[in-house]
Amino acid sequence: VIERTGFRIAAGCADIALGGGYVLAAVAIFGDVQAQTVEFGFECPLIVPVSGQAEDLSFYGAVPVSTTGGLELRMAMQGMWQRPLGVPDVAIGNRMGGVGLIPVPPFLSLFEFGGELQVGRGSGPGRTCTAQDLSDPEGPCMGGSGYFGVALLAPEQSYFRVEVSAVTFGKVLGMAGLAGAVPLKALLDSGFPEGALVSFTAAPDGVDLGWAVEGMFVPFGLYFRGVVNVFNAFRASAELLVTEESCDMEAWMDSALDLGGLLLSRSAADRVHGPVFALHAVPLSGTWELSFQGFLDLFGLLIEVLVAVDDSGY
Repeated sequence: VIERTGFRIAAGCADIALGGGYVLAAVAIFGDVQAQTVEFGFECPLIVPVSGQAEDLSFYGAVPVSTTGGLELRMAMQGMWQRPLGVPDVAIGNRMGGVGLIPVPPFLSLFEFGGELQVGRGSGPGRTCTAQDLSDPEGPCMGGSGYFGVALLAPEQSYFRVEVSAVTFGKVLGMAGLAGAVPLKALLDSGFPEGALVSFTAAPDGVDLGWAVEGMFVPFGLYFRGVVNVFNAFRASAELLVTEESCDMEAWMDSALDLGGLLLSRSAADRVHGPVFALHAVPLSGTWELSFQGFLDLFGLLIEVLVAVDDSGY
């Protein structure tokens, strides 16, 4: 595989049946040459059947060795293990762990771990949780994942990534068997109806965790994405990325705020969605740009606002 910043070479064999449903998905040696690093090593994914569930688990192991003298042990379990060790209404999976070793003190250069947890009795086979169960703000399942890495010799390579599925106050009560304990729907709907994600790393190129969880990447800087609902009166979406070079934020109210004689919406033509707010700032140069679009109907007094302001003025 040839990329803009380097290339990767791998050779080996694949799909080696071991009997009993166990399959060595690959036994390979590889070399990864990038702009500033060179790694080589071997990797060995093993597919393991699990009694009572249709989805197999894939166990991945690799030992990459860097030309700088470092060695890393990587392990991952890909897929979800339903009812682990017989525990009902629980699933764990997409777990990973890694340890970096060097031949001189402090000997340990990297420590990373993480995984995913799902709880609830869903609508899938065997009452397992489905993606719909997790994403439904009134569904029977909740889930979350957390991935953490501490790089002792290169602290900027440290990272964390935490994500939760849809979670509301009503969903928590329902899963606890207390669905009728609070009759106030506005309170029951409060929470993160579409989940939330927050991550951080100071690594300029980000941290690629695709070796453990397909497609997972921690971008450079502090990142947040989520939707919050407060008593059905305020529901907003936001996406934020903060780095040492810039701050970018976009936030919008998913629905208009209607308080009887007062309506706050996106525009005169769009009275269904709420206002939009955006910010871009570069602290080092002192430049910034802010924009706002909204519409106010106050007892028949109509005011439409479209503002774009930067460091040089309107």
